[in-house]
Amino acid sequence: MKNDKLIAELHKKYKHKLVNLAHGIVKDTELAEDVVQEVFIKFSHVLETFEKSCSYYTYLYRMTVNRSIDEYRKKKRLSSRTAILHENVSVKSKDVDLILSVKKAIDELDDIYRIPIVLVDYDGLSYEEGARIMNISLPAFRSRLIRGRELLIKKIKLKEIY
Repeated sequence: MKNDKLIAELHKKYKHKLVNLAHGIVKDTELAEDVVQEVFIKFSHVLETFEKSCSYYTYLYRMTVNRSIDEYRKKKRLSSRTAILHENVSVKSKDVDLILSVKKAIDELDDIYRIPIVLVDYDGLSYEEGARIMNISLPAFRSRLIRGRELLIKKIKLKEIY
């Protein structure tokens, strides 16, 4: 009973953030919601043995990233198409086109460069948190982020979307 209440509180508190995170990786709203639902189900099973070496949010965040990456890879294998991130943005159509073009350019990056950009630039995580979530060293994370941004700038310049 106590665990159910805790899960409900954590779900209410973090669901939106985790869905946004998953969406940034899997590029599909419904799939992102499914990923987060699965994460909470799995978390409820491991809650009894959960060691408080990290916060609930950090653990849920890590689970969401890992599950999202798995789903993205599975989706990528099943279909060569990539989806464009959709957002409800009320800005000029020219700005919407620019935003969608930049997001599409980000989507075209390899996972090792795209995920650090999503974690840092979209979700606002620190480099240390990003490295911990991706389970790589801080220098490797920084290198991937810098390289990813360089590749993104080249893509944007080639497409002349700025």
